[in-house]
Amino acid sequence: MLRLEVEGTEASWISISRDGSPAIQKILEPGEIQSVSATEQIRIVVGNAGGVSLRINGKRAKPLGRSGEVVRLIIDRATVAGLLDPGAG
Repeated sequence: MLRLEVEGTEASWISISRDGSPAIQKILEPGEIQSVSATEQIRIVVGNAGGVSLRINGKRAKPLGRSGEVVRLIIDRATVAGLLDPGAG
């Protein structure tokens, strides 16, 4: 089981699908948190990589990128360890 929490630090467009089905597509506002769970895979597209922070299975992920940068990410069992911030709890 995978669980993703996306928190807005700046306004950012996000699109998330879980196990191949669309789950969320919206503008995430600062302070807003969206969560999604999946069995196999979560795909996320972020329109402002510097404007969001991620937690995967309760652990903080590495920063996605700079403000204004578009990032596409696939989260599954094979990729999750490489996405986590080793210095975070």
